[in-house]
Amino acid sequence: MYKLDKKKHKSKRINYDYDDVYSYILPSRKSFHVDGEEIVNIILYDKKLGHPFVSRVVNHKFNKLINELMDLLLSDEDDDGDIYKICLDRVEKFRLMIKVKYRKFLMKKELEEMSKKLKIIQKEAESKLISINDKNIVKSTSKGK
Repeated sequence: MYKLDKKKHKSKRINYDYDDVYSYILPSRKSFHVDGEEIVNIILYDKKLGHPFVSRVVNHKFNKLINELMDLLLSDEDDDGDIYKICLDRVEKFRLMIKVKYRKFLMKKELEEMSKKLKIIQKEAESKLISINDKNIVKSTSKGK
């Protein structure tokens, strides 16, 4: 592993303890050479340096998720609530991904904003799922008489 020093414009080979460190791997399509060694993956350990990269990736994934969830919630083709269950699963999956992969690199304000928007969508999906379940219960009890 190399540590790059911006002030001296030099690189230095170091050993790093990976156990207690949160890192973000930058996606790279090209490899490059430093001191004659090929570098393929760039791993960011500094939270300040990693924040812009992680924020951009998470915002892109979040906006994509919101658009998909809104399309699912606005569709009226569901009679048994499967679409709303899918919405709830996707919200929970996204929250878990943020918690595991990206939480250390994001600001508290960004996390709170995403959480508020996801809670609104989650409440909407839950309320529609409950109303569909209530309708199904009423239908099943009326058929039995």
